[in-house]
Amino acid sequence: VPDCTDIVLVLDMLHYLDNETALLLFQNCYTIMGNDALLVSRYVSRPATTPSWSWRLEDLRVKFSGNTPYYRTPERMASLMGEAGFDLDINEVSSNNPELFWMVGRKHQGLNRVSE
Repeated sequence: VPDCTDIVLVLDMLHYLDNETALLLFQNCYTIMGNDALLVSRYVSRPATTPSWSWRLEDLRVKFSGNTPYYRTPERMASLMGEAGFDLDINEVSSNNPELFWMVGRKHQGLNRVSE
């Protein structure tokens, strides 16, 4: 992967990763991204109300496969992205699904805050 990537998409998969692995993923993305590049993520969060059938099905599917789902709050996701060096531009619930959140982080020009 070239070290001047303009955008990285991380969609609907972060609930498969524990906190350490998710942070490592964000750090690796930061390393390969060019200045002012964007990391766009859509992630699943535990619903505040009764979960939808699709959320329940995915939760059971992950558990039956022998894995543990890692649902995070928007605050925790923002913290992980910040720890990786990104400035958070967007972290908001999806307009058509309250169980999904969109998060956009930016690697600002001239910054290299991730320790090697």
